[in-house]
Amino acid sequence: MQYRVWLIVLFLVYFTLGCSPNSPQKALTRYLNALKNDDLHTAAQYISSKDIEAGYLEHLEKQRNPMRTFLEKYHKYRIVNTRIDHDTAYIKVLSTRLSGLWIYEYIRLSPGLEKLNWDSTETILTKLAKSGKIPVSTDTLTYTLIKENGRWKIYVSWRKRVGIQKFCKALQQLMEADCVNLVQTYFSKLDSVLPDSVEDEYKLEDSTKFSDFKKSVKNFIQIKEYIKKYIKVKNVYVRKTYSVYGIYMRKVYGAIVNLGDKTVRVTKIVVYYLDWSGKPIQEETHNIKGYVLKPGYVQTFESILDIDQVPSWSGKVKVVVKDAYFSY
Repeated sequence: MQYRVWLIVLFLVYFTLGCSPNSPQKALTRYLNALKNDDLHTAAQYISSKDIEAGYLEHLEKQRNPMRTFLEKYHKYRIVNTRIDHDTAYIKVLSTRLSGLWIYEYIRLSPGLEKLNWDSTETILTKLAKSGKIPVSTDTLTYTLIKENGRWKIYVSWRKRVGIQKFCKALQQLMEADCVNLVQTYFSKLDSVLPDSVEDEYKLEDSTKFSDFKKSVKNFIQIKEYIKKYIKVKNVYVRKTYSVYGIYMRKVYGAIVNLGDKTVRVTKIVVYYLDWSGKPIQEETHNIKGYVLKPGYVQTFESILDIDQVPSWSGKVKVVVKDAYFSY
């Protein structure tokens, strides 16, 4: 009798704390199920008002497409841990999804599959999914929920996420423009923008994880600093020559030296045309073969110049390495 009483007590405690209609676990489960069923109307009931105001529902609406609906259909999740701190809950979820990248590659490489309508494509993908032929990926995600008017709501801090995406997009543009000093300045602010503890939950517009983006920025800075300090270009000269077809042209020759202690692969150089006072008047970016330079190695290069006859050009050039990456 006493044993049965304890079982009833334990059941009531479990129901009250974990499975009550207003528990954070139940709210998250209903939200994820709604997304799985492509039911945004129901999902919206479990999204915080802050995120609704910030446009998160519109974002979900824009992302709706047949492929995403198909992937959500096979999305499996399991709640592994819950921590409640007053009116905020943190729920850790083990999420298993089909590989969207594999599916896109399969469609691209399968003759005729891209031309089929979606219903036919979905039938093929469904057979592949049920047979276990589509790879899956498993991630651990942490969802934040807050209480609003006594109800638990999913809080994705969408306004902050949009701000982070814009910040990273601007930083990406600075990297593409080769503005190394500005990239270094703003990179120092990334940690204050988003703590390491939750950065994996944030993604950019192209679904790149924020943590991976930080790594790419850090690598950009490191390689640029290494190029500046240790990759030198010497013995540069310009010579007139003829192609095998007898076409007159100019070529620049030189040697790239790695004075550092790391192996790099050089991919681009910039040629600056100098006037009679030694000032640049024009520049060209040249893709080269991707020379691998171990520490202390020297690699000669040559490249065809595209400059027209410019009176102010002295016939001399300056060459610097623009792009490279570490080769391990």
